[in-house]
Amino acid sequence: MERQNELQLDNITFIKGYFDEVAKTWDKPIDILHIDGFHTYQAVKHDYETWSKFVKDDAIILFHDTWVFDRGFGVHKLFSEIKLPKTNFKFSHGLGVVSKDSNLINEINQTFSL
Repeated sequence: MERQNELQLDNITFIKGYFDEVAKTWDKPIDILHIDGFHTYQAVKHDYETWSKFVKDDAIILFHDTWVFDRGFGVHKLFSEIKLPKTNFKFSHGLGVVSKDSNLINEINQTFSL
């Protein structure tokens, strides 16, 4: 909390808890959802299905490790199956960005020259 105050991040709420437990009582819209938990296909799919319903139409969902193809990692598979506008940064094991807003994905692509 001290670092949050230092950086003047008054529009961010940090929540300590397990993803599934917090989801049971969650009732707020989400602007940015970052999925970087257990990396099996089943775990990532579960996190995505559990939390994506809270994501606003003009929000983004971030997936880490979209360019890891090691046995047991399923992030790349789930990311490829998502039928929403998206883009994928290949550096640092991959960072996939998904949004219901295709204009936002286009702006991200133009800004970062993908």
